Amino acid sequence: MSKPFYHRLYNSRRSKKLRGLYNLCFICIIALTSCGNSNNEFTLKGQFRHLQDGRFFLYSTDPSWEGFDTVQISDGKFTYSRMIEDTLILTIQYPNFIQMPVVAIPGGTVKLQGDANNLLQTKIKGNKENELLTEFRQSIAGKSDKQVKTLAENFIIEHPERYASLALFHIYFACAEQPDGEKTRKLLNLLTPYSSRRSALIHYRNILEPYIYVSKGERLPSFRAISLDGDTITEAFQKDKPALITFWNTWTKDMQEPATRLKTITQPYRKKLSLLNISLDADTTATLRAIRHDSIPGIHICDRDSWQSEIVSKLGIRYFPSNILLSAAGEIIARDLDEGQLQTALQDLFQEP
Repeated sequence: MSKPFYHRLYNSRRSKKLRGLYNLCFICIIALTSCGNSNNEFTLKGQFRHLQDGRFFLYSTDPSWEGFDTVQISDGKFTYSRMIEDTLILTIQYPNFIQMPVVAIPGGTVKLQGDANNLLQTKIKGNKENELLTEFRQSIAGKSDKQVKTLAENFIIEHPERYASLALFHIYFACAEQPDGEKTRKLLNLLTPYSSRRSALIHYRNILEPYIYVSKGERLPSFRAISLDGDTITEAFQKDKPALITFWNTWTKDMQEPATRLKTITQPYRKKLSLLNISLDADTTATLRAIRHDSIPGIHICDRDSWQSEIVSKLGIRYFPSNILLSAAGEIIARDLDEGQLQTALQDLFQEP
């Protein structure tokens, strides 16, 4: 019985050279594939003076990175490797809560050299981005928080195309407890033409845009919710009066007390001020019990969706307690005020002409 055509072709004299080429190509493909995988491995290595054994943590806000990785230090040295698909902004978290950004490039090696007694002067090398960050960190020694933030802003303006700028944006603007809406929006827009496809910027946009577009001078976005009394509530709830929107919950005492203390703070302005209280409880029973027990005034909303609530997303709520103060015209005067700041803002708002 004759052998199949493809078998005869492969074993013919003429095809031996082709077979050799085929095998060579196959080996090259395997080699290139292996190289491709190793080229995605990022390595961080280094050493610390005045430290024998210890550890620090490494994390990223990028969605591809899950949780915290622990990096062990032995005899003052460490080596850490991880596969990454894209350039990432990593954060080194030391046990004393000092944080330091690192730009991780697939296939790259970054070297860290520092002194455990002066971590802020740690040198990070391995690519231009980390060298820029090291220079920046050394330049801010002895500066006030306000001066440092101004220097970070100037660096971003001068170098919008660099990953180092994304790292500084992450530290001083994206992670700020109360981001300056106008300034943060300006920097985001500046970074976008150079970084629109970078995963870090996409992530920052997703978490920041709802906040920075619901900031001082802006108007509330449209929303619709049902109150605990069964009424439909929209962004026009305030009825031509100044208004205060408060976000709270009952599952921790620290978060419930600010809502109850508002009763005292807003008492002098009760007839002049519209109050909207939005509970992030997943249980309306607990919310109603707290409202009745503490006689919390105002309109109450609890859609039981907690942090997944559409109104929470639209208004850019990031933490508790949170609030938004509106003028009678519906313009945002301020947001996320503490009790002292809120008292002052209400006094200024309702002061006699």
